[in-house]
Amino acid sequence: MRQPFRSARPYRSMLYVPGHKLDWIRKAPRYGADAYIYDLEDAVPIGEKPAARAATETGLAELAGEPFGRFVRINGWHTGQTLADLTAVVRPGLDGVLLPKVEDVDDVVALDRLLEELECQRGIELGRVEIFPLCETALSMYRHFDICRASERVVRTTSAVLAVPGDQTRAMGVHLSGGLGEETVLVNGRAGLEARAAGVHQMTGGMTTTIGDLGLVRELAERSKALGATGSMSIHPSHVPVHNEVFSPSAAEIDRARAVMVAMASAVERGDAAVQLDGEMVDYAHVRESLDLLRSAQAFGLAVGEYPDVPVLSY
Repeated sequence: MRQPFRSARPYRSMLYVPGHKLDWIRKAPRYGADAYIYDLEDAVPIGEKPAARAATETGLAELAGEPFGRFVRINGWHTGQTLADLTAVVRPGLDGVLLPKVEDVDDVVALDRLLEELECQRGIELGRVEIFPLCETALSMYRHFDICRASERVVRTTSAVLAVPGDQTRAMGVHLSGGLGEETVLVNGRAGLEARAAGVHQMTGGMTTTIGDLGLVRELAERSKALGATGSMSIHPSHVPVHNEVFSPSAAEIDRARAVMVAMASAVERGDAAVQLDGEMVDYAHVRESLDLLRSAQAFGLAVGEYPDVPVLSY
């Protein structure tokens, strides 16, 4: 299986910020997202694109040392804006580029080559800048697996439950009937499977453009998590705490994972490879699952306590 060029940093929440509003870029860190997406595409009027590049470039320079992810959603190919966007924002401190309206593998490969050239030119570690493809067309959704494998820079993608109309629903010709966007569950569940089969394990989902309904924000995030999402994009600061909570391992989950490790350590010491825990049989598969959860919790700065080492042959 393809392995990512480096481990992808997990992000529970990725907050969009309009790229032409430098004051918003500067104050966004107060909202506590794990990463910020400075948007040069749909959040910026066409006439403001040059100003947005300048503001985003300034913001990236000022925030380069901060402990959160810094991404830019550029304008896609065939807009006449892509090269200018990349020239402005590929600087030290940039973690990744969101490529909208991806159509096929060639779109990702072309971006990979340009990023490599700019990294060489500007003294940035090769492979430092991620490519985050946004599959918003019918063709790209159909070719999602191949797009995820198109570049070692692709270490995260989208697997979202949609409850509001947008580019994806328009591309599919889907008419939402309300609720949690059940009409898109099949496509997005498949996207999650394809991403993992391609070696991409970080998936965002659960976003809604409805600002004030935090109950809906939570429901969408929980549904997305159930379908394999590891975090979500946020379009409003009020959504960030909800996403951070939903996509963080709970105290009960951490306690259970630690208990599995303790029980299995004792079983292995006795010469067994399985043991009963609270009426359930657990084995090495549960060790791998528990290690995933505990390491995820640690990545988000959560306390997991002490737990024994249980060697596994395959992980």
